[in-house]
Amino acid sequence: FDLYDIPFEAQAVYLLFGGVLGVLFGALALLTRFCLRQAVTGESAQGMAAKSVWATAFIAAVLGNLALEYAGFIELSEHRLFAPNLPILALFLGGGLFGIGMVLTRGCVSRATILLGTGNLRSLFVL
Repeated sequence: FDLYDIPFEAQAVYLLFGGVLGVLFGALALLTRFCLRQAVTGESAQGMAAKSVWATAFIAAVLGNLALEYAGFIELSEHRLFAPNLPILALFLGGGLFGIGMVLTRGCVSRATILLGTGNLRSLFVL
């Protein structure tokens, strides 16, 4: 942060930014009832609303990462997903296990965390 003349330690800025981002995500996810499983298996009207919320979150994440890389804050060229020997089998196996876990627990990790914050004890067991 010496480059930008910010008078804070880098760790304090990271903690503050992460906390603000976490609170914003939690509030928006609670208000919109954000859950990937609901988008995939939800009823027609409910599932369509969940799909649009999930698509908006996905687009915001991709555009945010691209903007941060363009501004020089992060470097994605060395990320493991850009490796020439990408472990395709491991990706499919991990995705499959994640999907099975999401179905067995009737929700995704983000939704279970939000429900835990509202006092739902089932989500405590799931997490």
